[in-house]
Formats: sequence, structure tokens, C-alpha cells
Amino acid sequence: KNKACDEVFREHGVRKRGADAVRLHAPAPGQLFSVRLQRGEARTFVQLSAEGSAQCEGCQGSSGCAHVQAALRCSAQAQVVPLKPSVVEAQEESVRDAIWKLVASEGPPLVQRVSRAVLVARRQGGFVHVRLSPRRQLRCADCGRSKQGCVHSYACMCALTSADKLRAVAPKRPEPSLSFLQWLSGVTERINETMRYDRPGRPDPLVFDVPQQFFECLQQRICGRRLPARKDGVKCTWSITSLLHVRHIFETPDVPLEESRAFVENRDGTYEPYKPPFVPDEPACEGVPLIRPLELKTFLKVGNFPHSAPFVIEWTPDILPRSRVGELRLKFEYGHLRNGHVELRP
Repeated sequence: KNKACDEVFREHGVRKRGADAVRLHAPAPGQLFSVRLQRGEARTFVQLSAEGSAQCEGCQGSSGCAHVQAALRCSAQAQVVPLKPSVVEAQEESVRDAIWKLVASEGPPLVQRVSRAVLVARRQGGFVHVRLSPRRQLRCADCGRSKQGCVHSYACMCALTSADKLRAVAPKRPEPSLSFLQWLSGVTERINETMRYDRPGRPDPLVFDVPQQFFECLQQRICGRRLPARKDGVKCTWSITSLLHVRHIFETPDVPLEESRAFVENRDGTYEPYKPPFVPDEPACEGVPLIRPLELKTFLKVGNFPHSAPFVIEWTPDILPRSRVGELRLKFEYGHLRNGHVELRP
């Protein structure tokens, strides 16, 4: 737009509001209206009798107030909001019984809608306005000070929930995707959990069904492009004698390989893993003996020390040929330490 031009092409839009007066479904004789006050969405009731007299709730002694005039000009009708029995039955017992008691009593509809944020609920001997706050909370005009919701608010809530326009939100379909490192973290954790202090140091081989693509990634960690140490037909075998190499193969950012694990002994003779807190080294006092707690540990028997054993990796491809899934076997041994001394176990 040219700033030098004074022509107004479009006026500012006026925010749409509901009707100033809405006729309610009320028993004859006479008519009952819900009329908006000057402030916000607050509303009052105006009753026109069959004889022509008018009564406005909140206006004393004035039958010609602005609210009565708005009711005389009214052409809008309140919308009846039905309640689904399934929605009412889903409420608590006390709320459910109170709502069914109101429904069973003869009279106009239990819940009517007069604007986007205001409903009218039937009560004993009349009606009451129930307003939907910006925080999506229902507030009854008569029971607004009560900390607990009244039956009128619960009735309006059930009516809003019973709307046919509401549709169930379909839950998001999970799309699982497992990366190689996530799978390898599970294998590493399985190795760690196998080294228990109360078990012998020669566990049964760990067996995994592995997709071919995952094993190709694992093979890059094992030997790169080099051939396996032994190949019997279709089965490939690698014997790892370096602890650093084993750590390089199985360690992941999420789960490190624990080549040594500490344990504590319970009173019932069982053992559970223990992570000792970090204590900085302090100079020992002369003449005071150093007290050390009982140390129970397990360690992988891989490396240059007596009674060491290689970490063996066996791969058999195409156990499931159509799915391209093979079998991975891990064989290893671990030892036991008590106060730094190796325990010889069968």
C-alpha cells in the first residue's frame, strides 16, 4: 500500500460474539431467555410471562432494562446437547447417580448451549449458567466457590463429551527402528551380566540370532577385511586373545564392556553387583593400619596372565535363509578375585 494514500481499503475486523439473547427450551407458560451482560461472557436470565410482564435476574424493579429489550428482540434458540448413556456410566458412582436423578425428573432438556463458552443446565426449580473457562474448566454460576465440581458441571462435561463431532484420537503407530549400536549394546550388557560371582567361570555360550547386515558391521570391528582364523564349511571362528581388542569389538557409547565387576555378599549368602564410590588417594597415617573392605570381583580371562582363555566368536550364516538371519555364538571364561587373590574354581 502506498503510504501517501489516505484511502481505507479494509476496516479492522470485529471479533464475532454469540447472540446477546438466546431463548431457552423452558416449560410454558412464558418464555425464558439467557441474556449476555455487558462484561465478557457473563450472562443472566430474563423471564417474559404470558401476561406481558418481564423479570430480569439482577435488575431490581425495572422491566424495561437493556436485558429485557434484548430478550424482546431475540430470534436465536438454544441448542439442546444430549447426553450419551455410555459417557454418564463412565463417571464415578456418586456423580453418575446424581446425573441420572436429574435426567429422570420431568422438565426441559438437562443441558442447553447458548454460546461457544456458556451452557445452561437444569437444576431443581430453575436453570443455572455453566461457563467454560479459557483453561478448559467448567465453572457453575451457583456453585463456583465450591472446590469440588457440582452435578451441573459434571452434566455439562458429559454433554460436551457426548458430541458426535468428537472423534477418538488414533494413537501414533510405533515405528520401531533398531540401529546396530543399539543391538550391540544389548549384546555387551548380556556379556556383563553373565560374569556373576556366584556362578562358575565357564558359562554356556551366548547365542544370538543376528541379521546379516548387523554381523557385517560387527565383522568390521572384529577383523575388518581380513579372513577369520578358522572356517569350517560355512561356520567362521575368531579367537581374540587381546583384552583391548575385545573391548574394541563390543564397547558402545551407551554400554561399556566391564572386563572387571565388583560384588558384595549379602547375609543370606547371595551376591549382587556393587559400584564402589570414587575416593581420592590420601597419604596413609604412620602407625595406623589401613582398613580395606572385602573385595569380591570377576574378570575376563583374556590377556597375558596364567590360565587365560581366548574370547571365541563363532558365526553361522543363513540359519534362516529367507530372512538372512545367522547365528552368533560367544564363548569366554572369567575368573574370581577375593581380596586380590585369584580363586581357582572348577
